[in-house]
Parts: sequence; structure tokens; C-alpha cells
Amino acid sequence: MKRNLPCLIWLLGGLCWLSFESLASGKAYTVQTEDMQFGFVSTVEPRFPDSLKRIGVDRGFAHFVVAVDERGALQEVLAVQATHLPFAKVAEEAIWQWNFLPPIINSQPTSLVQRVNVEFESTGLKLVAYNGVEIIHSKMEEISQFRDLELETVPAGELDRYLIPVQTTSPLVHDEMLGEESELVVNYRIYIDSMGKVRIVTVASEFMSLNLDLLKAGEQALLQWQFEPPRKRGRPVVVQAIQPISFKRSDLAESQS
Repeated sequence: MKRNLPCLIWLLGGLCWLSFESLASGKAYTVQTEDMQFGFVSTVEPRFPDSLKRIGVDRGFAHFVVAVDERGALQEVLAVQATHLPFAKVAEEAIWQWNFLPPIINSQPTSLVQRVNVEFESTGLKLVAYNGVEIIHSKMEEISQFRDLELETVPAGELDRYLIPVQTTSPLVHDEMLGEESELVVNYRIYIDSMGKVRIVTVASEFMSLNLDLLKAGEQALLQWQFEPPRKRGRPVVVQAIQPISFKRSDLAESQS
């Protein structure tokens, strides 16, 4: 994990998917629309796992959510779906070696969370990148061909039990970050891995008019949260959830404590 400093991430809406027929090591890919530019300066091709070849597996996929900062530095890689865990392992190792272009949204360098899907076939690989992560269970027709995913992402409501935090941290804020407000509530989207660690935090563009230091303080705090390991039907899963964070002026917080 490269993350050293908090990196405010935009959560992009919509489903505009980009398909590259083959993924070749060292090849650059750039996708540009009227509002957004996202791409890779260079890539490293993940190898088809020998362990799966030996048992007759000839295709599958590993889907990821990646966080890229405004400089193009990769901050986090989280596998959210995989037909077979070895696919997720080799693809994640490769993605950490990729070099990304600085993301551009509305002509401005901007940190973002991006969906990156790597589809394995015995004859080659295909990369599919989405400019949004709202739809984790996308491409359901293809996914339904695999009855049992070895890794999946589920909403919190589908877990065997409620998400239970075992470690929380409050954001460090100053009154001036709140402007004229005495209290603000910001909804963050968090991705929790199968061990219960918060790995990726996003904030929707609707909150971007707020003080950026305030938003970063919330993100930095949430990245330190730990939950009990999430399970669905007894199996480890990744969870996508909405976590509200309340920011209060110091005098209000003291009076309510």
C-alpha cells in the first residue's frame, strides 16, 4: 500500500466503460471524453496462474477499485470481485507496477477512484476500465456464468451481521473549516476489505464545494477505522458502505460531550 498522505477522491457517477482488446506489457492507454481523461502511461501484463492451468481453468476475471491521486500516483488497489483468488493476486501485483496519467476532470487535475477489470483467458487478457464505481455488480451477464465467485463485494445489508467497528478515529478539524456552519454531516463511501480494514474512502462531487481540508480530515480519519471481518454466509467478503461523518464546532462538541 503506497498511501502516505490523505488523498481526496472523487466518486464518479455514470457507467461509461472502456474496453481494450488486449493488455500488453509496456503499452500506454489513454481515454478522453469531454469531461474526463484517464489513462495508463505503461502497464505490466499479469501472467495466467499456473496453479489454475493445472486444474483446467481457462478463463476468469479479477475486478478492482483503484485510487489515483492528482499527480497520477497510485494510492490503493483493492480487489472487489474475482472468479478465482489467484487471478486477483497476480493482477494486483501487476497493477502496482502500472504508471498512470494524472486524472483530469473538467480540465482540472483531480484524484479519483476508478474501476479496473482484468479478464483472463488462456488466449490472452483484456482490460476493462470504468469511469465510475457506483455499480459494483456490473456486467452481470458475464459474471452469472461463474456460479461461485471466490471474492465478491456486497452492500452492508447483505452481511451475516451488522458492520461492527472495533476501532474508530475522529477527524481533526478547526472551526474555520466549517465556515459559517455550526455542524456539517458528510456522507463518505467506504470500501472495507475482508479483514475489516477501511481501504478506500470516496466523497461524491456534491460535497466538493465544502472546505477541502475538512473533507480530507474525514477521509484520513476513516482510513484508520477497523471493523470486525465482514462475512456473507460465513465467507469473507469486501463491503461497500456509506459512512456519515459529523463535523462540529469545538464549543458545540464540548457542550454535547
